[in-house]
Amino acid sequence: MINEGNMLSYERFKGLMGRASYDNKLANTNQFTRRVEAALYDYPMWKVNSELLQSQYKGNLTLSKDILESPTERLGIRRLDYVSHINLIEATMAVLSPLQQAFVQQRYFRRTPFKIIAEELAVTERHLYRIRQEIIRLFQVSFGWL
Repeated sequence: MINEGNMLSYERFKGLMGRASYDNKLANTNQFTRRVEAALYDYPMWKVNSELLQSQYKGNLTLSKDILESPTERLGIRRLDYVSHINLIEATMAVLSPLQQAFVQQRYFRRTPFKIIAEELAVTERHLYRIRQEIIRLFQVSFGWL
């Protein structure tokens, strides 16, 4: 038979386990937040690289044995993978509100500090952090990370 003392410790144990699972979810969310922000920060360079690569090969890139053996060509092919990321970012940007789009462009593409963005968009910094969370969530869904 379980006495009252054991029951309380079991309830406490159950609560602690729930907290651990919550902490793991939070850690995963933070990890995906960093991944989304890294992708958004890298977007301008991905865009430039993909445009240069497309102009260089003019869409006539074929995978042959010679291309795969060249380190430079392998790097070029790897850069073509960024096209899918670029398309996801652009598709998600089309869904965002004008305020959210302005925030993404200023914060991630131009790397403007929060304080300046808040002044330019005429909102509080606290509101910008809420907007940022909404944007991060939309991009997590778009990338399939949530």
